[in-house]
Amino acid sequence: MQTVNIATKLNNKTASATYYYYFYYYCYYYYYYCSCCLCCCYCYCYYYFFYYYYYYYYNYYYYYYYYYYYYYYYYSYYFYLYYYYYYYYNNNYYYYYYYYYY
Repeated sequence: MQTVNIATKLNNKTASATYYYYFYYYCYYYYYYCSCCLCCCYCYCYYYFFYYYYYYYYNYYYYYYYYYYYYYYYYSYYFYLYYYYYYYYNNNYYYYYYYYYY
């Protein structure tokens, strides 16, 4: 695997990176304080987060995936699950919905 300097990649995207950083915490607390279906709220929140994340960092998505994969896994097992399957959702539409409706 090619080595990628994440700090360099983010150098020109400080504002966006900061936005995603705080938005992550918003989702984190939103998940715990949501009063309706937790799964629905959680998926809804992360749909928007990773949609824009994938859009802005499309060219580096593969490498950033590993960076954020370990980052979210460190914080929560649920974050790992949803991010893992969302990653496959962007590459295989059927695989995501197979898990979602399982």
